[in-house]
Amino acid sequence: MASGGANTYRFLFKGNASTVQLSIAHAGGLHEQLAGLTDKEGLIHLTEVKKGLWEVTQSLNDGVYHFMFLVDSEKWKCSSKHGRTVMSSGQSVNYIELPVLQTIDYGSLAFEDVPLIQSEEQSTSCCSWLFCCC
Repeated sequence: MASGGANTYRFLFKGNASTVQLSIAHAGGLHEQLAGLTDKEGLIHLTEVKKGLWEVTQSLNDGVYHFMFLVDSEKWKCSSKHGRTVMSSGQSVNYIELPVLQTIDYGSLAFEDVPLIQSEEQSTSCCSWLFCCC
C-alpha cells in the first residue's frame, strides 16, 4: 500500500457486554482524550458478530493510533486481540501502526536450502560469518 494512504482496519473486542464502543486517536492524542473521557463523544459502536465477540471496521490513514473500548457505557478496557502499551500515566491502551506490514513466518522457511556465506579464510565447512557450528 502506498505511503499516506487509507487503510481498512478491523477492531475486535472479546467479552460479554450489552454494548461496546471504541475510542481511537493518533498516538499522543489519547492522553487528552483520557482526561476527558467522561463526555463520551465521538465513540464508535461495535457490533456483536457472535456471542462475546464484537467488531467494527474503520478506514484510517497511515500512522500510529492508541485506542480503548468502553464496555457497557461505564468501564474502559483494552482488547486481548490487539497490541498493548502503557502510557506514562500508567494507563494501558491498545495500539496499531498502519499500514500493517506482512509478517514473515520464519518457521515455514527452508533454511537448509539457503547457502552459507563464507569468509575468505574459511573453507567449505559448516561455518559462515553469521553462524558457526564448530
